[in-house]
Amino acid sequence: MSLEIKNLSVKIKKTKLLNKINLKVKNSDLNIIIGPNGAGKSTLLKSICKIIDNIEGKILLNSENIIEKDLQDVSKN
Repeated sequence: MSLEIKNLSVKIKKTKLLNKINLKVKNSDLNIIIGPNGAGKSTLLKSICKIIDNIEGKILLNSENIIEKDLQDVSKN
């Protein structure tokens, strides 16, 4: 399984929480998200899980853009 994020931006109300985030995660790697409070760690994870839907960019799961899919299809993976 592979996960790639390209130019992810998240805006809630009028506040931009994430701006043009790029990330590539391989299945065999150990990945850790660290940062200070308010840096956007939870927002990033919520975007990947489709809890937040007001996003721009691409989230590719196995080369498929999950932003364009509904939650039931994404949850199967």
